Amino acid sequence: MKPTQPNTIRRFRLWDAVRQQPIRWRYYSNPVRAANGALKEAHWSRPGAVIEVYDITRGNTLAIYHKRPSGLDTSHSRTFKEWLRLHGGVR
Repeated sequence: MKPTQPNTIRRFRLWDAVRQQPIRWRYYSNPVRAANGALKEAHWSRPGAVIEVYDITRGNTLAIYHKRPSGLDTSHSRTFKEWLRLHGGVR
């Protein structure tokens, strides 16, 4: 069964908070894969970059990755942690 809106198929998106624009071609149907994609984007970014994972249907932020010179800082929302707990973590 197809959803009524094509955007709901891949509802998790990546957002570049420094440039204030979405990251093109980074649309995911699974929040864990979106978080892993954001982690990769942040890893290859320059220091100071902030990559966010957000849900377009609910409008909430699931995870934030901040690239620093010493490494990455991560912040996950409570709903994302609940989703991981219910689905057994990363597969």
